[in-house]
Amino acid sequence: MVASAQTPPLGPPAGKIIAINGSGSSKYTSEQIAAACGLKLAEIVTKEEIQAAADRLARLGPFVNVRYRYTSHNEETTLEFMVNDGPTAPVSFDNFPWLGDEELTDGLRQALPFFEGNAPEHGTMLDVMTKTLEQLLAARGVHAVVEHELIGDPFGEGMIQQFRVVGASMNIEGVRFSDPLAGQTKTVQERLSDLVGKAYSRFAVELFLNDQVRPVYLQHGYLRVRFTQPLARFTAPPTGPPPSTVLVVVPIEPGPLFHWNGVEWTGNKALAATVLNGFLPLQPGEVADGLKIQAGWQRVEAE
Repeated sequence: MVASAQTPPLGPPAGKIIAINGSGSSKYTSEQIAAACGLKLAEIVTKEEIQAAADRLARLGPFVNVRYRYTSHNEETTLEFMVNDGPTAPVSFDNFPWLGDEELTDGLRQALPFFEGNAPEHGTMLDVMTKTLEQLLAARGVHAVVEHELIGDPFGEGMIQQFRVVGASMNIEGVRFSDPLAGQTKTVQERLSDLVGKAYSRFAVELFLNDQVRPVYLQHGYLRVRFTQPLARFTAPPTGPPPSTVLVVVPIEPGPLFHWNGVEWTGNKALAATVLNGFLPLQPGEVADGLKIQAGWQRVEAE
């Protein structure tokens, strides 16, 4: 539910603004709250315009329980907006191959100077973000609709605010891995049809990496494998017709190769260490198969 601003008791007439302050937020600075209210220094404002600014803050989304107070002296006014933080979620850009995340973020910051990579669950801020992203696409010759959806983060806890393009999809022509293990593994190659020929979606690529590629590295002892953000690349000649497909490039950092060195048990009373060791069928010195280790922990919990 969008909070509305609370009206203070009637005070003296407002005048020229000499200071705008914000307080109560742990996510946004006083300057950012001041910028979000829409009022400017040196403007002549009335009480009604101050109330309207507080209402704008309340409808924006990141703030709840918006209150304000002001003092006027010699026709000069000092404003303070007191807010509480509302729930926000990290922003994710799903299928914007024409623009990098830095370009998208910079464009959003120009429209919303207080944008810091998160977005509210609801509010007018989302409308401004959607319109801004559509304008950034149009500047690249891509005329499409941008939608947003609050979804659960499949790789962690909490939610993400996902923005995606509707009506201008591009298919994936191929997937290139920076590390040879992923490209040479038969099971990964057999499952690439889940992506190749389908509409480009970075979210779908990330799910593929987590479900299909990560287990391969864990099985080979690369327990700290790291997948950085997949990149979309156009391979069509720049002088030809506009591209209709993208190549997905996946940077992979395998990390160190781990070997099994045994396990020590503490606090076990129901089962002896010799029994627990049987749930982890690994020999000292062999590659630390992350899938076997995970299965062993699950077996221990089940027992």
